[in-house]
Amino acid sequence: MLDHAHAILQVEVPYTITRPTTDASGNETETSRTVTLTAYLPIPTRADDDFDHISGANKIAYDSNGANPSYYKDPYTLYSTVARGAIESRWELYGTTTELERSASRRYYPSISEDGALLATVMYYNGLSPISVVGYTPSGEDDEDIAWVQPILIFQNKYGSAMMNDWDGTL
Repeated sequence: MLDHAHAILQVEVPYTITRPTTDASGNETETSRTVTLTAYLPIPTRADDDFDHISGANKIAYDSNGANPSYYKDPYTLYSTVARGAIESRWELYGTTTELERSASRRYYPSISEDGALLATVMYYNGLSPISVVGYTPSGEDDEDIAWVQPILIFQNKYGSAMMNDWDGTL
């Protein structure tokens, strides 16, 4: 049985930017500045090798104003190598604890529609706990097994420009 772990890998890489400069006397010098680039990767977990992949959202990106979420809006679909296609599954969110359900921030968490699609809220809230979408498959009469755990990365773009938000650090 799978644990409902929120596997979001965070990697921080120090990166030094060096550029030549010329002072008022015409002397060339180099100035450098070190920045830390941070990358996040949601890592899904599957119950066994029978499950190949899913289609559905793995991130929600809000614009620099904290509104207008951008994410994959189609329903989650689980694919099996054994069945060679989509299989019956039910999806729900995991990670919103009882304390969070009672807190004011609960309304900022996404939800799952009846057809299994992710529904993001219209406003970003900084400091949400990690959440995952969990896929269940029928395993018998009135019983289900966890088949897939997909962490959801929720973030707000820092800049109003898409080019600045997508910049990878190259000069």
